[in-house]
Amino acid sequence: MNLNLRSFLFLIISLVVGLTSCSDDDTHGKLIREIDYVAQGGKLFLFEYGSKNKLTKLIKKQIIDGRAFVFKEDKYTYSKGGKLVKYETFDHVSNTDDYYDEFSYKGDTVFVTRKYEYIDFVIGILLLNEKKLLIETRRPYSNSVEYCSYDSNNNLIESVIYYNNSKYCTATHKYDNQKSVYSDINMPAWYWVYTDDIDYAGKNNRVKSTYLYHCDNKNGECEDIENNHYTIYIYDCDGYPTGIKKYDTEYENIFKYK
Repeated sequence: MNLNLRSFLFLIISLVVGLTSCSDDDTHGKLIREIDYVAQGGKLFLFEYGSKNKLTKLIKKQIIDGRAFVFKEDKYTYSKGGKLVKYETFDHVSNTDDYYDEFSYKGDTVFVTRKYEYIDFVIGILLLNEKKLLIETRRPYSNSVEYCSYDSNNNLIESVIYYNNSKYCTATHKYDNQKSVYSDINMPAWYWVYTDDIDYAGKNNRVKSTYLYHCDNKNGECEDIENNHYTIYIYDCDGYPTGIKKYDTEYENIFKYK
């Protein structure tokens, strides 16, 4: 086989592989099945789904000396109508599952009740807007309230937290214009914002966050503190993140899809 023919066949094979790995028909999306942070600290997250792409279990593993140990399992239960009604977590390190959270609905309000073996109490009162996005969270046990606002893609762009009527922290977020790692999970966005896992909530990927902690000293003896966090993603040809870049080092194949 001459060199020109080999080169032609290689080109054809490359085109076929490219067409099968990335398609113009992206209507079905991609479900995240695994997040591999082993190179960054030894953690592995595994996602399991039920019908209609509803997340039912999130398994978190720690890699130690080359062996994987489950340190936490999160389980999610839904009503027949598809609403999230229960969250359970099992800590394999302490070997405990002494409480779970239940979610009840009344109009645009979600009540979060934490249940122990002998006692239960409301830990969160969540107000949703017409898009079912979380716009206000009240936590009675800490006397705190949080207000949230979003962009047109349902990405959280700002949250402001008050403790005892004093402003504590303002967080602002910026996003890329690509598809979120978690955008095809059928899970209420309000839940992720409530649990502060905001990367799961929107349609795009968070690339910058700024946290401004406000000084509440009336005598002016302290200053506001600002912290910034950045993330640079590596994408596949469908626009989904596959890895991240840190300090000129690329970590590929972190995000793996079904």
